Amino acid sequence: MIGGSIILFVTAVILIDESQAVTKVAALTPWQNLLAILSIVLMIVGVYFVLSSKTCPVCREKVRRAEPECKYCGYNFKPASRR
Repeated sequence: MIGGSIILFVTAVILIDESQAVTKVAALTPWQNLLAILSIVLMIVGVYFVLSSKTCPVCREKVRRAEPECKYCGYNFKPASRR
């Protein structure tokens, strides 16, 4: 997303003649802002997914951290208590 915003900005600057550059680039600013906000939202969602899930050591599937066992293969994350 950030790369898309940069490409959009550079393309606008390269393709527009200098007399209209300021108005045309200013017209693209809302799209660039939208791309920047969208990329930030996607990064936050990605971080949340990484922090709220864990990988099963047996089947390598992602499961929620709160789950006591893997819903795919049944691996028990909490070992039996020692007495």
